Amino acid sequence: MFDRAVRTNGLGVAGLTFCGATLNWRAMAQQSIDIQHAAKLARLQLSSSEVAEYQGQLGKVIDYMATLEAYDLGEVEPMAHAMPVFDVWREDVARSGFTAEEALLNAPRKAAGQFLVNRSVEDA
Repeated sequence: MFDRAVRTNGLGVAGLTFCGATLNWRAMAQQSIDIQHAAKLARLQLSSSEVAEYQGQLGKVIDYMATLEAYDLGEVEPMAHAMPVFDVWREDVARSGFTAEEALLNAPRKAAGQFLVNRSVEDA
């Protein structure tokens, strides 16, 4: 999804690249972000106090981008996570499980060694 986590201008953060488009935080900071429009697109109904709260929070995020620009990130490799992420796999070893009788022991309805459940799909 992210083409590069961060694009730099040699001095700091110039913008984020997301799905091929670079998001320029300076341009975002100069414009008022329409929280109501974003909420409508997300099919959310926000109260006026929520809109004011989210506008303030988003403003703080954009202001923080100016703080990050003070750092030289030209030599920093793009990354998706702050810490390395590894998949942990256990050995696929067969082990004993329930017998059919044990599995059906507490079933409210059973017949012929199987669970009985109510129909959940209607006929077309």
